[in-house]
Amino acid sequence: MKKIPIIAIVAIITLFSCGPGSSQASEIIGIWQTAITGGTETLQFNQDGTAVDSSDTFATQSGAWTVSGNTLTLAYPSTSAINAVISFPNYSTMIETPSAGTAITWTRIQHL
Repeated sequence: MKKIPIIAIVAIITLFSCGPGSSQASEIIGIWQTAITGGTETLQFNQDGTAVDSSDTFATQSGAWTVSGNTLTLAYPSTSAINAVISFPNYSTMIETPSAGTAITWTRIQHL
């Protein structure tokens, strides 16, 4: 019987254990900014699934985020969950398209 090196087995397991949303979830972790009327909005996505949304024009909100496939869900205690399709054309850019609305381009300002 031919023996397969352990490193090959680990590589195969790693390759097949990544779910469809795993790369999107790891790409979103960090601090992102976009221009809004009256200032800047900043979103911070932490590795533990928490999020902080702050702006020059509204009160800071804390909540939770999840990614399934290419759908981002943000849930804040004071509002209904927000769902948006996300894509990453490159490392420093995220395009968010809310279910009702126009696409928003976010720029990564820090990876956490």
